Amino acid sequence: MNDKPDGARPDPDQLLTRIKAEVARSQRGKLKVFFSASAGIGNTYPLRVESHDCGML
Repeated sequence: MNDKPDGARPDPDQLLTRIKAEVARSQRGKLKVFFSASAGIGNTYPLRVESHDCGML
């Protein structure tokens, strides 16, 4: 990743850029789609359980 010998300090600007990218990636929303063959076959319950586990409810 870097051409410096072991123990050398990494470039602070590169570290800052990497950290900002990781923070932006972690704050991005996530979409989960539940497919079902027809209405009324119990797809509401898994949706509610998943939203509760994610802390949305």
